[in-house]
Amino acid sequence: MICFFTSCDRKQNNSQLLESINSISKVDTIYTFEIDELKNIADTLSMQLVKKNDKGFKVYEEIITHSDDDLYIIKNYYGDDNKIFYTQKSTTNFGILSILETFKNEDNIISEGLQIFYEDNQPYDTIFLNYSYRYKENRISMMNVDYTDSKKEVLGRLKTLYNDQGDPVEEFFIELNDTLTITNYLYKSDVMYQTKTFDKKNSLTIIQEYKKDGVYEYLKSRRVFKDNKLSVEELSEKDSSGNILLLKRK
Repeated sequence: MICFFTSCDRKQNNSQLLESINSISKVDTIYTFEIDELKNIADTLSMQLVKKNDKGFKVYEEIITHSDDDLYIIKNYYGDDNKIFYTQKSTTNFGILSILETFKNEDNIISEGLQIFYEDNQPYDTIFLNYSYRYKENRISMMNVDYTDSKKEVLGRLKTLYNDQGDPVEEFFIELNDTLTITNYLYKSDVMYQTKTFDKKNSLTIIQEYKKDGVYEYLKSRRVFKDNKLSVEELSEKDSSGNILLLKRK
């Protein structure tokens, strides 16, 4: 019964936070435009709706992109630690696709989560997330996330290593004892500027560069290598209104 009530308390806390964020009326709109060689708008690729709290930190974002004859929608809710605690993915044609929610323990640290998958707006499968940590001098040095099914069988594991500042530096996703992806995080002056992801299963290397613009970072460039050959390249910048301009797409 203690675990039951504790779980209910965590869900209640999330519900209160969701309600509080949903009550914020001010919404900023950011567009992602594809630009031609003359820097004219060629296409609108996505729209992002952003809410901020009274301290100016982002607490909500809704990203809407076109996909064939449908709209793909991602809703992210951020907690006091500026980390996402609730994500809902959906399309206008198919409704809700999945919901991912994490819960904190009494020490205000993420300890568990669940991901629910939907079909015809009805849940049909659930994956449980179990978090464990290793500490060094009262700082988290490693985090493990086990993904399990309803039978408590481990489906995969995410292992993240942190530096002395508490920032992630390396991340591994392991499935059936086989490391499928490795992501390295690179920093300058304690600000992340690049990630490198090695997708062993698909023989891909993905390099993403970020630029700090005030409080937030935005994706400046993205390059995808297939079997060590460049297959995708995207370059972006921000305009004076805060919109993202896709300058190049290969």
